[in-house]
Amino acid sequence: MLLDIVILPPKLTRSKVGKKIQSVAKKYPHLYIVDNVTLIPHLSLFHLRVSKTKLKKLERVVEAIVQKYKPFRLKSVRFVRYSKDTVLHFRISKPAILTELNREIAEKCRKFRDGELFIWYKNSPFSKLDRLYIKKYGSYWSVERNFDPHLTMVRYKTPSDGAKMLKKMAKFRFNFSADTVALCEINKHGQVYKILKQFKLK
Repeated sequence: MLLDIVILPPKLTRSKVGKKIQSVAKKYPHLYIVDNVTLIPHLSLFHLRVSKTKLKKLERVVEAIVQKYKPFRLKSVRFVRYSKDTVLHFRISKPAILTELNREIAEKCRKFRDGELFIWYKNSPFSKLDRLYIKKYGSYWSVERNFDPHLTMVRYKTPSDGAKMLKKMAKFRFNFSADTVALCEINKHGQVYKILKQFKLK
């Protein structure tokens, strides 16, 4: 199974950003839109490949970690894209408590992983640091220095359409209480399509 342990925004926030991105993004050719219908807005904490036999043990570890944290506020900072890539996302604030939660989740849950997240890792160029993270965690996404809190929202087919989208979304902002961590299934693009289990921060 391909999984992501995430901060799951409240239903109203997911609906708000999903409707907004759908209304703007659908006008341009795209590979996917995180519209809160087929794909769910989320803030990734740790991606991993895991067998179903380990799922219950993983759930117990995540629940034990989450119970040590109190809810905290997060806000969107700006709408950006990855360099010249066609993936666009909301960059999210990064309070110390979020960084600590990410670190603890990654450190205590990596023992459950079964190999690398995606097979294309072996055939793609990576930096020395990213390769170290892949060896340690099975993925270089959202771990240690690579932890950059965000909500991925859309992937276009051409960079020019992404540039148009940036202008249309420049003033859109939101904030929410981070009070739920969830264990979710992801697709080959690393996007959440199914929520398996939710855990409330105490």
